[in-house]
Amino acid sequence: MKFPGSIPSISDLQAIINVMPLPVFVKNRAHRIVLLNDAACEFFGHSREVMLRFSDYDLFPTEEVEVFHAADDKVFESGAISENEEQVTDAAGRSRTVITRKRRVRLNTHDFLVAIISDVTAYREAEAHNYHLAFHDPLTDLPNRALLSERIDHALLRRSRTGERCTLLYVDLDRFKEVNDTHGHQSGDLLIQSFASRIASIVRATDTVSRLGGDEFAVLLIDRGDPSDVDAVCQRILEAASKPFEVDGARVYIGASIGIAETVDEVTNVSVVKNLGTVERFS
Repeated sequence: MKFPGSIPSISDLQAIINVMPLPVFVKNRAHRIVLLNDAACEFFGHSREVMLRFSDYDLFPTEEVEVFHAADDKVFESGAISENEEQVTDAAGRSRTVITRKRRVRLNTHDFLVAIISDVTAYREAEAHNYHLAFHDPLTDLPNRALLSERIDHALLRRSRTGERCTLLYVDLDRFKEVNDTHGHQSGDLLIQSFASRIASIVRATDTVSRLGGDEFAVLLIDRGDPSDVDAVCQRILEAASKPFEVDGARVYIGASIGIAETVDEVTNVSVVKNLGTVERFS
């Protein structure tokens, strides 16, 4: 195959793109890779021979290939430069997040697609980790005040549209300070983690259990149409708190008190959650 101008052969073009640090590949209109650099082979985890011999459907999951080809077709048809964030599974089965820049090139009356890949997996993972830290309690990994407040806002919006019932519980552990004073803060932390695990197993996936800080928790119950459902959840929480905890080689007993807002309309900000104790007490 000959190219016009100062680049007479594929081997010369191969030598040029091999010096590029980012993965680069070239496809024809049939979606077959016809050229790729060493960085692309390393990124995909396949040899050059494999990448050139097999189709995308042989190398990648079908759902990924469909995304690739839809983006390719738009570039071939419009000639516009494309930049998309995509998921790519390499030969080892690792899913990578990439930004792929694609452009159509015409050589000897034939259209080709040139693509350059930027691997942003580490950046996206760090971004997701930072987001998680911002909205979750570091000790229990439960949603924190900020995330609870956001979900209360969403619940209020749904309620205004659908009339969906919501209930907010404020859970305060009894005698927790005694455990801290007797066994130390590390044991207190273990107790908090154990109770968090217990309470999280009680509610549904659509509900939210949040740690507000210290020995204070909140539970946002969504679409509990029957008040008896709320009473049942409260009873299970009290039972979970009353069961013994193993800390520092000793068995300790605590309890819990629950404040209830039967309608979330009364609560517009998580900063007033503590006032729920004056709404109704369940203990």
